[in-house]
Amino acid sequence: MSPTFEEIAEELSRGGLVARIHVRNVTITRIGGYNARPYSSELDLQERPRSQAIRGVWRWWARALVAGAWYEEYSDFPSSLEDLDELVAPVLGSTNSASKLSLRVSAGTVQAGVEEAERIKRIARLKLFRPPRSEDKRRYLSEENPRRYFSPGKLRFTIELFRRPHASLSSEEKLFSLYSLVLSLALGGVGSITNRGFGSTQLSVSCADKGCRILQDTLSRMYAAGNPQDVQECLNSLIDNAMSVAKQYLSRIPEKLKPAQGTQLPRYPVLSRKEITVGKTRAPLFRIQVINKPFPDPTSALSRIGSATLKASWKQALKLDPRKESSEKYHTWILGLPRSSEYEGQKTGYVEQTASGYQNLRRQSAILFSVIPSEKGSRRSYYVAVCGFLTFDWLDLLKRESFVHIGGGGEQSVCSLLREIRDPSSGKLRSLEGLSLEQQLVEVFETAWNFVVEILQR
Repeated sequence: MSPTFEEIAEELSRGGLVARIHVRNVTITRIGGYNARPYSSELDLQERPRSQAIRGVWRWWARALVAGAWYEEYSDFPSSLEDLDELVAPVLGSTNSASKLSLRVSAGTVQAGVEEAERIKRIARLKLFRPPRSEDKRRYLSEENPRRYFSPGKLRFTIELFRRPHASLSSEEKLFSLYSLVLSLALGGVGSITNRGFGSTQLSVSCADKGCRILQDTLSRMYAAGNPQDVQECLNSLIDNAMSVAKQYLSRIPEKLKPAQGTQLPRYPVLSRKEITVGKTRAPLFRIQVINKPFPDPTSALSRIGSATLKASWKQALKLDPRKESSEKYHTWILGLPRSSEYEGQKTGYVEQTASGYQNLRRQSAILFSVIPSEKGSRRSYYVAVCGFLTFDWLDLLKRESFVHIGGGGEQSVCSLLREIRDPSSGKLRSLEGLSLEQQLVEVFETAWNFVVEILQR
């Protein structure tokens, strides 16, 4: 007989255990080790998920969640990441205070190795991770070293959250901690390349707080939905409940810890579907959409995600020849940097021009992807969830003349290229002249979102 909720709660409460989360990888997962590779052939060591890495992604989503709650309550934003860190400090700690919670990762079933080696070579994103030197490349990609990634379902582990000794933890703090951690795992994944759907997870949660029942039920329904509409409804419920919990958590924070002055345009992700006004444009700061197309297996979903983020695919979606159509009006920099390569000895793509030459830049994509499994009866399908965060930290980069695109038209500053954009609906060039840089950024984000969703739905 399965234990009751009360029995589980009693077991968890002993020893300060707040929650237990069982994690299984849904898509190919790449865990980076000391040399940024999941496996060291020299040491014969396989890297496993680390609590520090999970905690870092958790903090990122906790910030986004509390920033969204702040915006919906006060209609502005904390002025800096430091202010956000103070808002999550009561549970996650900061440079000024210790965390009330400790996180422990216990490895369960760990079986490294990719069973679909030939298929994954076609996934666009993986090409960026191949070693440049041919000798290293042969050894790294050889059959003698198959443990480069974890195949779907081969990585299972447990995350346990503990209340630190003598720490007082309210129900609001427990639920905020749990919901933000679940969001980070469900939408942020584990390992590297997670913005492109790698390291997506399936979760089950046990928690001593009765408020956890709703979370447990939402996850169970999502994984048993069997159609994109119900998966979307469950994700909406998960986010709405997380926002409600975050607002309750925010109401308990002492006034002295709250920022005194906010800003109108956030330079960081804000998890709120409430719209923001930019000039004459209104757009949500956060959106999530489940693609109305089931994939038969997780690797097919990753392959389509990789394709949807390429300029060549955007051109093909408009029935244009990728080799003849100029690339300057397709603003894929919003999908993250670096985005550059070498072609016939020449640098192409988005780079920064410096006195010592071209340098790659690093920026997180404004559009993230995760793969969600859902099983109805004997039929198991995989759905792609697309998340978009409209943030304005891009403005600082766009104002720099040194941020350039190198292509068929030579070297041009990205800011100067914002005069026009290729419309994903009509395929025509649309003028952005006369718009502020903030409005142009919104247009670039909207266009990228529409291209990506259109390609994924095909």
